[in-house]
Amino acid sequence: MQIAKLAHRALLSLKGPETLPFLQGLLTKDLNTLDSTKCAYSFLLNAKGRIVADFIIYKPQAAENEILLETDADRIEHLEKLFTLYRLRKKVEITKPSTEIFFVFPGSNSNEINERCFVDPRVGQTFGSRFLGNAKETSNSDDYLRRRLEWGIGEGYAELKDQIPLNINGDFLNGISYDKGCYIGQELIARTHHTGIIRSRLLPFKTTAKNLKSNSSVLDSNGKRRGKVIKIFDGFGISIVSIEGVLTKQKFLSEDGESLEFSIPKWWPIESNKNENDSSAPKASE
Repeated sequence: MQIAKLAHRALLSLKGPETLPFLQGLLTKDLNTLDSTKCAYSFLLNAKGRIVADFIIYKPQAAENEILLETDADRIEHLEKLFTLYRLRKKVEITKPSTEIFFVFPGSNSNEINERCFVDPRVGQTFGSRFLGNAKETSNSDDYLRRRLEWGIGEGYAELKDQIPLNINGDFLNGISYDKGCYIGQELIARTHHTGIIRSRLLPFKTTAKNLKSNSSVLDSNGKRRGKVIKIFDGFGISIVSIEGVLTKQKFLSEDGESLEFSIPKWWPIESNKNENDSSAPKASE
């Protein structure tokens, strides 16, 4: 069984009779369909529609009117203060449970663990599952990071801060509900969704470059900047890059001239041979 403790992730608990309507007015995902057997993915945005935080959201079976938000451990204090500010006089209690978070890789054969797992809400069971509680770690967070980068999934404030959710595939990752009503930052998301064209998206790449760093430029063969590196680890990385260039098989290079081999994730709900300039190009998901 392969299971990794995610020590860099932590939980916020929001509990009380007004918890659900409170979060409905803040987050991008409709939580009315959330139940104790599954989790959801969502974003908190600022007024300009930029990402403040991303969350995996749980509804504990044993606790009424409680929602758990999984996010960056080093942002918990900040987000607790932010939610407290937004709460005003609403009947919502905000606490920080010490429950540990684990990632369970596919193929794990422990019934005790599997029965209490939550399938990752972003791309499904083929990617892996979440487990809240106590477990014996047989893998590590580096294995999780490598898998996440291979799959082209951004996560956490350091990777997603100030991005528009559609640029980091929030629509493809089941993190946005377009028919849920108003929330902070909704105007930009709705406008971008209805125009349809997303010219840059987060994509995975492989490279043998040794000195590649986050925030460095992604260049085309003519030296023109086409994107930037978001995260790199062990030869696998993610970058927000021109989708047109990837779909048309253009060559991409690092600032040092090293090759960056981009690919379209298999879980994307689009055909990889479409060109963003065409009317049939990838659109934001319905």
